[in-house]
Amino acid sequence: HYGVILICFAFGEEGIAGAMIVQSSIWLWAALSKCTPHFPSVLCAMTSNSPILKHPRIRKQLYVHFPNDLRPSRSAHRLAQLGTLVEFAFPLLLLFGQGGIATTLGLGIMIIFHVYICSNLPAAVPLEWNAVTIYSGIFLFQNGGWHVYAFDSPLLILWLVTACFLVPLYCNLYPKTSSFLLGMRYYAGNWAYTTWLIRRKAFPKLDKIPRASRFAHEQLESLYPPEIVYGVMQRVEAFRTLHLHGRILPHLIETALDGEEAHSYQIVDGELIAGSLLGWNFGDGHLSGPNLLKAVQEICRLDPGDIRIICVEAQPLFRKQMEWDIFDAACGLQKNGEISVSQLSEMKI
Repeated sequence: HYGVILICFAFGEEGIAGAMIVQSSIWLWAALSKCTPHFPSVLCAMTSNSPILKHPRIRKQLYVHFPNDLRPSRSAHRLAQLGTLVEFAFPLLLLFGQGGIATTLGLGIMIIFHVYICSNLPAAVPLEWNAVTIYSGIFLFQNGGWHVYAFDSPLLILWLVTACFLVPLYCNLYPKTSSFLLGMRYYAGNWAYTTWLIRRKAFPKLDKIPRASRFAHEQLESLYPPEIVYGVMQRVEAFRTLHLHGRILPHLIETALDGEEAHSYQIVDGELIAGSLLGWNFGDGHLSGPNLLKAVQEICRLDPGDIRIICVEAQPLFRKQMEWDIFDAACGLQKNGEISVSQLSEMKI
């Protein structure tokens, strides 16, 4: 986002119009990414965390039948569709409005939109990005949108077409090859994720790695009894399962263990693994996927079954399936397959 706009500014006065295109493309691609069955689940999880909309009756209406069926209700689907429509509408008002009522209306809707996101305190969301986006929207569009004759530089036009259309399009068509950030799938719930199954007696082998911190459950064990630690760690997987792509996780855990005793393994979300081993994560399952597992194996020389990871890929644009893989640290790819998004939507949680 910032890098693409920075290059636009290298083109002088045309850079402002270029920055308008970049900012608008971020909103429009983010809106497009929400036109999937994934987004209603995101809305439920996000709104349930809101410190403002905290009345139990409001939250329960987001689900089909709380607490027995936590799939999004019709109300949640309507709210998700409304939010998507809003995110399509205001960037078009800002982009093509030439000042006056259209621009003022677009800016007002844009501010309310991002303030609403921040007010929900959504997990794993960089809230400062919403604040900067509000500022950049006001700075860029307060005097109206761009003009069709704003660009004289063919290089700037080529840059904008590449960065704002071709790259996001490719990343949405082939999400396995890239980060969801390049695909501009912000807040869409349609991302790759991983879950690591680590044999409890194999944890000492991981001490060979100079880590940024101990694993989350190890830190908790120094403060709380085992049952509390177990409950806290399961909350991470429960949060994952609330999202559409996470509903297959219990089945994949059973498939990955393949007859092994479940109690002999610690289930750890890939983001927590990346945080410990790398000192950083940003919600993209590719960061904690098979490449990281391979690097761990090169250092620790794990035995078959010591670590298995479940990798669930994002749903590609224009496809109705999501891919999944199961890897063993010592033996490589064990199983893979696909599941249709319609099947996930029907799974009761």
